[in-house]
Amino acid sequence: MKKQLLIISALLFAVTVVFAQDINVPKAVKSAFDKKFPDAEKPVWKKAKDNYMVQFKDETKHQAFFAPDGKWLKTAAVIFEDELPEATSDYILETYEEFELKQAQQITNNKGKISYMVILLIGEDKVKLTFDELGEYIDK
Repeated sequence: MKKQLLIISALLFAVTVVFAQDINVPKAVKSAFDKKFPDAEKPVWKKAKDNYMVQFKDETKHQAFFAPDGKWLKTAAVIFEDELPEATSDYILETYEEFELKQAQQITNNKGKISYMVILLIGEDKVKLTFDELGEYIDK
């Protein structure tokens, strides 16, 4: 039994090492993140083009984006369906007969502008929709 547990532990460690992204996050970025999100738990960093993205939890799940110099760019917070603006919910209900809400996010950029991103599952297709701060659909 001990041998099986040891083998399982070794395999889990190996899988963790293989899938872990070991990126070098600049000190300015980590410092800016710690200042902006002092209650963040379990941050996981990834490279996002020329910037840095961190996934973390505080009261909800978040993704925050920072420039290499530490400038905060935007944050996306996972929200519940009932937290979407009424105009967003109305648009979805009027446009799609059958759907499953996979994810909803409230996005705040570094100028304080808020938008919403919704992912719907329609049959086997995923549809990504974007809405402005009032909940009006933005055709991209």
